[in-house]
Amino acid sequence: MKTGRSLCYLSLALLLLFAAEAAGADENSHQRAVDELISAVGVRTQVDAMNLRLRSQLVQSFASSIEHIPELQALPPLRRYAIAQEMALRVSPILDRHLSWQVLREGVLENYRGTFSENEALALSEFYRSPLGMKILAATPELARKLNETTLQHAEEAKPEIDEAVTAYFVELQQQLQSESQAH
Repeated sequence: MKTGRSLCYLSLALLLLFAAEAAGADENSHQRAVDELISAVGVRTQVDAMNLRLRSQLVQSFASSIEHIPELQALPPLRRYAIAQEMALRVSPILDRHLSWQVLREGVLENYRGTFSENEALALSEFYRSPLGMKILAATPELARKLNETTLQHAEEAKPEIDEAVTAYFVELQQQLQSESQAH
């Protein structure tokens, strides 16, 4: 009886070991499929481009901030811009530590693994490497820019109505507050 039970436990242990091994293999193949998708879509290139834009925007932001510092306003514009560039250079290592591809990669992989099954990742990779997939990848930034322009245009058109609604609300609020203060 003990031998039968021992064989049963041994069989169960081997079954669990093989199941864990298979799950690990599935996890590895899912990881490879997601890596392939990230490569096909060009996520690393997008992150690198985002970081370049951010650094450029930082210089512009620092340059704008410098305009409001009285001690620096007397400096020639080129000198102020050079100071803004130096400020951006000094924060660059901080950006590298927090926003580089090496830092963001694992989070990106985790998001893609959680969103796409292995089969979906493989199918998407195949699509994005096709001529149509490459076309949509190439067109997406311009389409996003145009959508942004259209959205901003409509927001500008809505601005007078928004201003009117906000002004009306503040008039109502002032009246309400005056009524409350008179009641006390």
